[in-house]
Amino acid sequence: MHPFKLGDVVVCVNDTPLPEKIVRIGEPWVKIGRTYLVSGISSNEVGHHGIVLLEIRQWPPAIGWHTWRFKKLYGTDQRVEVETRGKELEHA
Repeated sequence: MHPFKLGDVVVCVNDTPLPEKIVRIGEPWVKIGRTYLVSGISSNEVGHHGIVLLEIRQWPPAIGWHTWRFKKLYGTDQRVEVETRGKELEHA
């Protein structure tokens, strides 16, 4: 079962790259403590789940970000902040 749904506001709790991953300068990457808006949900044939983030749409290309990197936030303050940031990104 997937822990998130579209529109959820999540906070990154683990931004450590996987051992096989090299994060290059300028490559989009999540940051611990930052909030994101879930804009897509995916899974692969073996049941691994991923989420697509509004703020980092193009990465990673496989199934999205691992869900264990995030915790769902509850309350409206965080949602308003992320929705506002999303609208700013759309107009940038």
